[in-house]
Amino acid sequence: MKIKKWARLLAYVTGLVNQQLLLQNEYLEAENRILRSYLPARLRLSDPERSALAEIGKRLGRRGLEQVTRVQNRFFEMMRERHSCPPSMADRE
Repeated sequence: MKIKKWARLLAYVTGLVNQQLLLQNEYLEAENRILRSYLPARLRLSDPERSALAEIGKRLGRRGLEQVTRVQNRFFEMMRERHSCPPSMADRE
C-alpha cells in the first residue's frame, strides 16, 4: 500500500518537473526566434564554438537534435518569408 502511494507521488512530481522543462524549452525557442530576427543571415562560428555545440549535440542525442532542428527549420522558413532569401540558404540543416 505504501509503495503505491510513493509511486503515485513520484509520478506526480515527475510530471510537474517535465511540465516545467517543457515550458522552459518553449520560452527558449521563442526567445531564440526573436533574437535571430536581429542577426545577419549567416554567422561564422569559431572552432571552439563549433566544438562546444558538437559536444552538447552529442550529449543531446538524436531526439534532442531533431527538436532543435525543427526550431531551426521554422526559423529559416520565417527568414525566407521575411527577406525572400534564396531557397538554398533557407533549406540548410
